[in-house]
Amino acid sequence: MDERELFTEALARADAAGRTAFLDEACEGDPELRRRLEERLAGHAPTDGGRGRPEGATGGPPSTAAPAPTSAGAGERTDAASVTAGGPDGDPATDGAGGTAPAPQAGPPGEGAGAVIAGRYALEEVIGEGGMGSVYLASQTEPVRRRVALKLIRSGMDSRGVVARFDAERQALALMDHPNIARIYDGGATATGQPFFVMELVDGVPLTEYCDARRLPVRDRLELFIAVCQAVQHAHQKGIIHRDLKPGNVLVAEVDGRPTPKVIDFGVAKATEAKLTDLSFADTGAIVGTPAYMSPEQADPSSMDIDTRTDVYALGVILYELLTGSPPIDASQFRRGAILEMLRMVREVDPPRPSTRLSTAEALPSIAANRSIEPARLRRLLRGELDWVVMKALEKDRSRRYDTVNGLARDLQRHLAGEMVEARPPSAAYRLRTLIRRNRGAAAAAAAVAATLVLATGVSVRFAMGEAKQRAEADKQAGIAETNAAAEARARRRAEAISTFVVRALNASDAMQAGKRDATIAEAMGVALTELESGAFADDPETEARLRETIGVILKNNGKYDRALPLLEQALALTERLSGPDSTATALGLEKLATVLVAQEQFDRAGPLYARSLAILEKAQGPDGRELAAVLNSRAAWHYLQRQHAQAEPLFRRALAIRERVLAPDDRDLALTLNDLALLCTAQRRFDEAERLMERSLSINEKALGPDHPDVAACLNSLAFLHDEQGLYARAEPLYVRALAICEKAHGQDHPIVATALLNLAENCRERAEFARAEPLYARSLAIREKALGPDHPDVGIVLGNLAVTLKARGKYAEAEPLYVRTLAMDEKALGPDHPDVAADLNNLAMLYEAQDQHDRAEPLLDRALAIREKALGPDDPETAMSLMNLATLYQARGRHAQAEPMLARALAVVAKGLGPGHPRSAVVLINLARARQSLGRTAEARKDYDAAVAALRRHSPGGSTQLAAALWHSARAHLENKEAAAALREMEEALPMAEKLLPPGHPQLAKYRETLAGCRAAAGAGEAR
Repeated sequence: MDERELFTEALARADAAGRTAFLDEACEGDPELRRRLEERLAGHAPTDGGRGRPEGATGGPPSTAAPAPTSAGAGERTDAASVTAGGPDGDPATDGAGGTAPAPQAGPPGEGAGAVIAGRYALEEVIGEGGMGSVYLASQTEPVRRRVALKLIRSGMDSRGVVARFDAERQALALMDHPNIARIYDGGATATGQPFFVMELVDGVPLTEYCDARRLPVRDRLELFIAVCQAVQHAHQKGIIHRDLKPGNVLVAEVDGRPTPKVIDFGVAKATEAKLTDLSFADTGAIVGTPAYMSPEQADPSSMDIDTRTDVYALGVILYELLTGSPPIDASQFRRGAILEMLRMVREVDPPRPSTRLSTAEALPSIAANRSIEPARLRRLLRGELDWVVMKALEKDRSRRYDTVNGLARDLQRHLAGEMVEARPPSAAYRLRTLIRRNRGAAAAAAAVAATLVLATGVSVRFAMGEAKQRAEADKQAGIAETNAAAEARARRRAEAISTFVVRALNASDAMQAGKRDATIAEAMGVALTELESGAFADDPETEARLRETIGVILKNNGKYDRALPLLEQALALTERLSGPDSTATALGLEKLATVLVAQEQFDRAGPLYARSLAILEKAQGPDGRELAAVLNSRAAWHYLQRQHAQAEPLFRRALAIRERVLAPDDRDLALTLNDLALLCTAQRRFDEAERLMERSLSINEKALGPDHPDVAACLNSLAFLHDEQGLYARAEPLYVRALAICEKAHGQDHPIVATALLNLAENCRERAEFARAEPLYARSLAIREKALGPDHPDVGIVLGNLAVTLKARGKYAEAEPLYVRTLAMDEKALGPDHPDVAADLNNLAMLYEAQDQHDRAEPLLDRALAIREKALGPDDPETAMSLMNLATLYQARGRHAQAEPMLARALAVVAKGLGPGHPRSAVVLINLARARQSLGRTAEARKDYDAAVAALRRHSPGGSTQLAAALWHSARAHLENKEAAAALREMEEALPMAEKLLPPGHPQLAKYRETLAGCRAAAGAGEAR
């Protein structure tokens, strides 16, 4: 047993001798363990066995210097230290060193076990000890017989302040009526005048212990937690702030076999408006609550403004612990520090995100086992949305928390439903403001450093001076050139020229200097180019080459490929003339030029440049050169973009191996290769490996660059794409949204990278049948690409094709057709007639014709698309299988069912193998296979296929989808053919409302659904008449 289990077992011993004997055996040979357990047990008198802790069973504040209890026994505080500091009128108070007031003494015999209170409550045993009194297990004898919990102020503790708090707790409970809050039954005073109240007995255990003991998965934990949130929200609606929420004050009992959480212990509750009692007690200057769970404003002795958001924070701490196994700020730190240091930590120390906490947790295997999940999957599950939700609840600045507990609960419900949560990571600007508040001197220095990085050209005065000194020294040693003084004078002139050049370029991007508000980096580069072309560096070709290359890279990074290309060509020519054709500088210039050509999809021109660059670097650097790894990665990406996966993989893996050897584990270049290899694995349907690589890449970039860097957006986009390929569209959507926001912030509204982010989000919306949302996203992406790349660029064709698919889905066939035709023509011209993208265009245009029953126009297009994919991708690629399915469905429409059935069976085998049998695409193929078998009279096989496809689509889209509606329609038609009118009617009564919700009102498919529903009703009515 671990220490928690030992403590719980010892606590349950019936008498002191039994407890001692148990400790003698359990702690043999470990005196330190014995000491810790005895300290924890010191405040708990032995009982006749551990019972569930009832509402109100709160312990007095233990010494913060002693180890905190971590397991709930009868009346035990379960957290690091419960502090009610500085309270007047007899309230328990902590001293400055973190000690507590002396423990209260037991009451007189007439008020202990065996006594009868108010003639109807027989006290059986103490099950809780608190600062104000005791909680007893009692038997109520009238008017009903039941077991209850009775809270009684202890003799000698009946000061005005204590009585006021006691009365406030009783009134708070009386105001509330919620199934997840323990109810109050009765109240009054004993014959000796001691106040008491009677409440529901909660025979349960603390929330975290219940979840761990039953190894509840994260989903089940969240569902329990949402119920707790709903209880706390109810309290807030009644004007009650709990102020001491923690796992020990949320007990879980099983009711009719179902876990039911109950919020207990409103002993330090506060009213938001009306007073809870006519008696008075003071909180001013008091620290009320439990440090590990209290909000920063609670931890501020000067704060008098506590509102419902303090409970939001405490719930965030509980959620953190439910997910990770410990509170965000380690309770052991509290035990080591004095009270003021503890409170400072609560106010100022930012906790790690839950996923980060797990990545450093030695106990991760056991934490994951308690959640019935593998360690790596648990970290992945928390990363992203759950991290964001928890950290929003834990914001130090309460204005950035959820406004209400209900807001927190709703975000968790969105997460469970696969919807986008409202929580987002804090922006870089907010984190910077926070840093400035805490470190004003350091922030001023950081601002000065930032000012030196405005122009990232790689050229500096220091470089020029240092280079000149090195050359002068070499000349001196060789005895063949100028003196040091002459070399330094030349370097100074170069530095001054570079300085003037930079200042003029920067002035062009200064709104005040340029005389307009929208001056851009591109305009600054334009001024710089004018300076270069005027001959500013005619006598310094090395600097001219470096500047041309730098400006070219900046323009490329800003999507100005046409302007970047000639600059990089000129820079390469200068570099070759100055450094030689086989120099490392030439090799790197070749790679930069090739990368721009790839961005323009000029693959044929880029390939030889990569090959030459690699040959130079292999010879110059050997097998482990850092620059060699960069060019290997670029060459692999060149293959990948042309779908040459077999050629790309060994290059990616070689680049990764080099970077693993020569770079730090958190290097950005390493993250780049991890991400690129992950995309390749995704394309090869190796999803598990892809996800591991992507998560590692994302972790490196977020740690090195912060959450708002474009490289982070690239990782998010890759991870979202992986989810899309797995059919997990709801998981992908918030990642796409976040990636788009980062790109817009980093690049502006009109950058080609933003167009790609818009395109990805639009396609995700389309997959989830959000056609109205997808269409304007496609339109904006199209406008950006046409402006940046020209109307005939292949990337423009990609957007046109997808926009056409969306228009077709909305029933806008006439608008879709010219876009399909234009896309096909563009791709054939740019990529050649046998490219896989051309096959996709042919397929899309054919399916548009099929939707309009124009089979003669569709069939030759589908034949050609299938032939291209079989040749380019192979017969076992899922895209080839989809072409096979589309051609087979055309055969079905023409009555050629015997020819269609084996084609569909083959397509299903390929898609199920590549994407999994539960993937939506597999279900779509299965529906078409069922239709073929139904038409061939193989009704039993067909029914099995229909049911399996519908079940798969239900699992994937529990809220409904256009694919599920179509599957139900086909299944219902088969039922009608089989004279099963009742079954057909059930399915159509589900399918039509679903389709009406997802499709625009005039969509042609709706008319077909309505016609089928009418037929079902007619058949069902005829059957009843017979």
